[in-house]
Amino acid sequence: MKKIIYILMSLSLLLCGCSSSSTTTESTTTSKFKDDYSEFVVTHTGTIEIQDYGTLEFELYGEEAPLTVQRFVEIVEDGGYYNSTFHRIVKGFMMQGGEVTINKTYDEITGEFTENGISNYIKHKNGTMSFCRTGAGYNTGTEQFFICCDENEYLDGNYAAFGYITNGVDIVDDICETLGKPSDDETGEVDEDLQPVITKITVEAI
Repeated sequence: MKKIIYILMSLSLLLCGCSSSSTTTESTTTSKFKDDYSEFVVTHTGTIEIQDYGTLEFELYGEEAPLTVQRFVEIVEDGGYYNSTFHRIVKGFMMQGGEVTINKTYDEITGEFTENGISNYIKHKNGTMSFCRTGAGYNTGTEQFFICCDENEYLDGNYAAFGYITNGVDIVDDICETLGKPSDDETGEVDEDLQPVITKITVEAI
């Protein structure tokens, strides 16, 4: 059975759990996050081929999140994402995948985001690629990643965004719309026979 990695906490709690004071803090913090990704240095480009859906093209920002990009590239080069799936999909939120399919264990890496003291101002918007955490701890990311299918500014500063889908966001939107679970679903887990399969990921340094 696929293990479930929660992103921050359940989406419903995220949307309902902010007090007026925390909203003020969040507004001040998120003002630093950049909508214009052309301000970031592109260190890698690549593609994600999804069976029956098409190909996503992406760019990675290794100066903003060097450890995260290094880990993603490492797993790609190891072939670890081959035939993995997007197993957790929530409509209007994100699709999560990347549970490795090879016999290799990846250590946890430092969470590269502002709440962990690291200046990463990549905004979580439609098409953003970001790294999952395996628990409440900041430094618990290992292998899985997610792609936003909407603007999710409440994730800004709490997760290590590291890339962006430059072509194929419509594919991400289609997958989230057709397969996505409602936001009040406890897990967002998609039936195994419906999970979109990653048949190939390529990545190249610029």
